[in-house]
Amino acid sequence: MTIARPRQSGKRKLAAPAAQSSRSPKSSQLALNMLTGRGPRTGGVRKGAFRNIYGAQSLEKIRAIREGVAPAAVDVIAEAMGAPQEVVIRGLGIPKSTWARKRQNDSPLEKSQSELVVGLATLIGQVESMLGEEAGEDAAKWFYKWAQDPVPALGGRRPTELLDTKEGQQVVGTLLSAIEAGTYQ
Repeated sequence: MTIARPRQSGKRKLAAPAAQSSRSPKSSQLALNMLTGRGPRTGGVRKGAFRNIYGAQSLEKIRAIREGVAPAAVDVIAEAMGAPQEVVIRGLGIPKSTWARKRQNDSPLEKSQSELVVGLATLIGQVESMLGEEAGEDAAKWFYKWAQDPVPALGGRRPTELLDTKEGQQVVGTLLSAIEAGTYQ
């Protein structure tokens, strides 16, 4: 967000944030609702859901994070990735006992944990956007497979080792952008 020059009156006016995507706010909202448990329970991921999360406005993502992600969203993401839920929970740094308790009580994850789940869904959406419309769940599977291997640009670390922090997720997202741009093979 940028701050515009002060007006003559000395008051500052905040400029409107730039749009991140041409996706409709409704499709982004529906996709984020999948994570918070407010959406319809369809037993899977709707086509383009991750891409819609990737393209969602920052304020929409913040709302979902503050509201809290449903523990069941981790199951949905793990299933889309073709990964065991325990691997995803551990990879995000969420204690299994906390996840199980929240799931049993049907209560949302804490804000910091929700932020990591939204971040993972965003990364999968970034891959889905890179691979195109036909990618669907294959994008989540591609991401999981790719993230298991050591990457020289990460000092030999696996991308999965960085998913437990927001900063690490940003590093992975930057690397994916470099792959898409063709500046990293």
